[in-house]
Amino acid sequence: MFADKFAASRVRAASNVASGADYRLKARGKRVRETGLKAMQQFFWSFWWLIFPVGGMVYAAFQSWLKFRQQKAMMDLIRSYAEKGMQPPEALLKQLDAPLELDADERADRRGERNPGHYWSLVGLFVILSAGFGIAAWMDVDRDSGAFVVVSMVMAAVAVWSLINALMFGRPRS
Repeated sequence: MFADKFAASRVRAASNVASGADYRLKARGKRVRETGLKAMQQFFWSFWWLIFPVGGMVYAAFQSWLKFRQQKAMMDLIRSYAEKGMQPPEALLKQLDAPLELDADERADRRGERNPGHYWSLVGLFVILSAGFGIAAWMDVDRDSGAFVVVSMVMAAVAVWSLINALMFGRPRS
């Protein structure tokens, strides 16, 4: 009985191939294409967050290249003064001694100032983020995983830290 069913299925498959319509191969090829597309989608959705660190690395490399170009331009200018036998201006020499200023954090560190306005803006930012994640957790967006609750609590802690810094580091007295 089993042999009869097996033989019948082979006869049908042979007749489909003979007629030029092998539906199984067409369906299999379509499945391969769909599987490949799903694999790429899965790959993207699994590693979409890598866009940000890779973007940061590209930005850092570009900033480093800009600093290199700036130093090279200053050295070329000093070299041109030396070839002419002239003394370079003092402002140019001072600029060569000073660290390069392309990063806002480096400028703020050199000034040594703590601006409470910066901390107040962080308080506002993290309170809003904490509230947003808290509402998302309350609305069960994360399907009871608890991730949004943890993120909301971390954002609230950073908001409290920013508030303490904003209150402790007042404006400099003049």
